[in-house]
Amino acid sequence: MLKLNVDGCCKGNPGEPAGGGILRDHNGDMRMAFYSYYGILTNNNAEINALLKGLQWCVANHLDNVIIETDSKTLVNWIKSTSKGTWTIRSELEKIINLLEKGNYQVKHFYWEANCVADIMDNIGAKEKKEFSSLILLCCQHKLKLL
Repeated sequence: MLKLNVDGCCKGNPGEPAGGGILRDHNGDMRMAFYSYYGILTNNNAEINALLKGLQWCVANHLDNVIIETDSKTLVNWIKSTSKGTWTIRSELEKIINLLEKGNYQVKHFYWEANCVADIMDNIGAKEKKEFSSLILLCCQHKLKLL
């Protein structure tokens, strides 16, 4: 089983949002990490886009047995209920729900304090205002193992 930790941040609300995440195997070794900058949106947009990006990567790479953890209780509630969320995130929420059906994916809430690596990744995205490249991934992998 793999674990995907995702997080979103927003500098202002609405403001400049970014998302990030890390995928680890059962030994805790990093398999993938990412960050993305999303332009001007809200904190909920940042959270949902981070989860969507990580989930899309898992599906595209045929990783279908993944626990997904986020510190956004609101997002977890939207995914697990019949509520469609606000109109600004409805499309992304529907994409997530459809992707979750493609494998054994579990979305769980956990507290911010346990999500420091994903938090670091989204803050890099907010600062850099771009997505990671493979070179940045290699640098981050070295730094993340030091944590």
